[in-house]
Amino acid sequence: MALDKQTIFYDYDSLLEFMYLNHDNTDLYLEHCGIQHCPPGHAYGKIRRLEYHLHFIISGKGTLEYNGSTYSLQRGDVFAIPPGATDYKYYADLKDPWCYAWVAFNGTKARHYMMLSGINNTHIIRPAYMEPEHYTCLIQQILEARHITLPNELTRLGYLFEIISLLMESNQSLCEAAPDEYPGELYVESALHFIESNYQNNINVNDIVNHVGINRSYFSTLFKQQMQVSPIKYLQEFRINRARQLLKSTGLSLHEIALQVGYKDAFILSKIFKKSTKLSPSQYRNHIL
Repeated sequence: MALDKQTIFYDYDSLLEFMYLNHDNTDLYLEHCGIQHCPPGHAYGKIRRLEYHLHFIISGKGTLEYNGSTYSLQRGDVFAIPPGATDYKYYADLKDPWCYAWVAFNGTKARHYMMLSGINNTHIIRPAYMEPEHYTCLIQQILEARHITLPNELTRLGYLFEIISLLMESNQSLCEAAPDEYPGELYVESALHFIESNYQNNINVNDIVNHVGINRSYFSTLFKQQMQVSPIKYLQEFRINRARQLLKSTGLSLHEIALQVGYKDAFILSKIFKKSTKLSPSQYRNHIL
């Protein structure tokens, strides 16, 4: 049943599906969602899609093939198909076919949110760590708020954020208990996002470690393995690169630039800047001009 040119809703005996094509929020937006009781052997795959497709298995069993590996899945498992993937196929068991709920979404922060939830292009499967009905009832709420009104639009987005929040929360509790069970890129990705959002606030490595929530020595090892540089060196270079951009594109004083990139005075910035670039900030600006 079509509601308007931007929205489609299907209601069959075995399938509820809602498609919403208006993307006003760019950080995270809903593409479509649904709940399906699959017939035996029902399969889907090999189709390139532009958004994350996150599935919560409510009952039954099925199989996922992804990048040459095969996984047997059942109630309580969560799996995601990342944007752009084509080497995948998932199908219901012949004797005990699965029922799952899914939500498809994307946005500028979708990848970061998925990383914090324990999902990336390599690790696409994880347990729900709670009854799957916690997630599927939220998807049901989205389906019920399908009519095109501004309150419903905000309601749908709110439920989507709540789904992602539950994934993050359950993942975080496990990270604190056993951080070595998760891929190191999860913590590094979180640290990089924190630096990008807070470098101007005079943060230090302790602030980054407190945000990530793991042992400092363990974090430093992971960070250096992936970035080939220590966290403190990366933070310094990030700030220096921002300072270089401001020196090139603005007429701000050195003191003003220092404050904007997280240093309390121009002297500290000058010292670190010269060590990094072999030029003082004023020499660098004159050279560029």
